[in-house]
Amino acid sequence: MALAATGSGGAFAIVLMFLAAMCLGAFLFIRWALAFTVIACEDHGVLESFKRSWGLVSNRWWRVFGILLLMGLLVNFAIFLLTAPFTFIAMWGFYREYFSALSSAGTGQPDPTLMGKAMASMGPAVGLSMALNMMLSTLTKPVYMTVLYFDLCARKKEADAAYRSLPSEHQGDQPFRSLPEGRE
Repeated sequence: MALAATGSGGAFAIVLMFLAAMCLGAFLFIRWALAFTVIACEDHGVLESFKRSWGLVSNRWWRVFGILLLMGLLVNFAIFLLTAPFTFIAMWGFYREYFSALSSAGTGQPDPTLMGKAMASMGPAVGLSMALNMMLSTLTKPVYMTVLYFDLCARKKEADAAYRSLPSEHQGDQPFRSLPEGRE
């Protein structure tokens, strides 16, 4: 209703503002993507972690964007391959009811009560399948975010500082000492 009242010029301006807001949101999301990892690895406060994430990603925004996009796609594809059989089994009752509704329709309209029966047949197995998917996603993201964090620290020649910030029980033989000197 509001778009119709503003006219075509106003609607175009609203669309442009929406696209600009989406671009700004994506920019800030990538700049602040490492904030949680900084909190966990360096024990900074919230505001300091946002500043630290901003600094780590500076001059490497496209690289971080590409890594996050690629890892997101690869991890979600692997999770899909693992959970697809469970999801198919969980949805078996729905598929059975849906196809029986389609076959009973013939050339006319399917009975709406059959579609309700198909939807009611989903049950808790669908929720369990979704929970498995979410658990696998939640377990894998911190792994590649931490690898990305240490990669950016090493590229900023801050690997030793990041390593020293770890609790003493996680420190070993300082693996960052073997990084090539003078490379970026």
